[in-house]
Amino acid sequence: MSEPSDWELERLERQLKKPLSGYLSTSPKADATQQLLRSLQGEFDLLREKNTPFEWKDTRDRKQPSLWKQCMLQLQTYNKSFWLVSVLAYIMITAVGHMQSSFILGLNDIFSIAIPLLLLGGIGYSHRSWNKEMRMVESVTPFPPALLFLCRLLIVVSFHVLMGSIGSVYVFMVNDNPLFVPQLFLLNWLAPVLFLGGLLAFISFRWGIISGFAAAIMIWFGWGGALQWLEGSEWLTPLWMYAIYCGAAGGGVVLFTAAYRRSLTLQRLDLGRGGL
Repeated sequence: MSEPSDWELERLERQLKKPLSGYLSTSPKADATQQLLRSLQGEFDLLREKNTPFEWKDTRDRKQPSLWKQCMLQLQTYNKSFWLVSVLAYIMITAVGHMQSSFILGLNDIFSIAIPLLLLGGIGYSHRSWNKEMRMVESVTPFPPALLFLCRLLIVVSFHVLMGSIGSVYVFMVNDNPLFVPQLFLLNWLAPVLFLGGLLAFISFRWGIISGFAAAIMIWFGWGGALQWLEGSEWLTPLWMYAIYCGAAGGGVVLFTAAYRRSLTLQRLDLGRGGL
């Protein structure tokens, strides 16, 4: 098939010029614009008479995000290696839990030494706000980064309380020392775990997560030093020990509650700014 000649192309152009001219749009003339405005003037007058202010109706769902659902979603962000390492650590702790360790910071068993340290390590693993990609994910969620951190903190604290309780039950069953007091053994590690977790959450919502970590570490060292100083006191009876431990555990629960109420305030502020 031969290529069309210039003469054939010119003839085809002349033939299609008139049919295609109806599809070409041209700039409106001034007369046409004025005629359109005059035809719409009646509608403009009706709108002016009504004088109804424009109201924007936001049809998006503004329900408060559920902390429980967010915790379930955050639970899926932990990889299997984190849980595997944590479980193996508790197996080793439980295996030697009935053995007394050396006095370190006034703490005299491996549960009271290792579990709070594992807690702080797990919280440090959960805090990923220094990661640029994680900050990007947090910026497009209904929960601000601090609230996401609270969810992860609750997950880590709950996990350590659960695993520590399972290990404590095993120690109760195998320990035959007549001087062994199960209640004090349980509170010896549970009280600092709850207090450190609540303190970290409370301070993080007011002065930042770094300040929360610094305060938790200082309180942990101070807790151990205070126990060591009180160890030889004559007035430190089991009743006073129960009071100290229960006070610390209760204080941690109160701090967690205060942090949660603070999170509700942040949620309302975030929704008020038009968050997702």
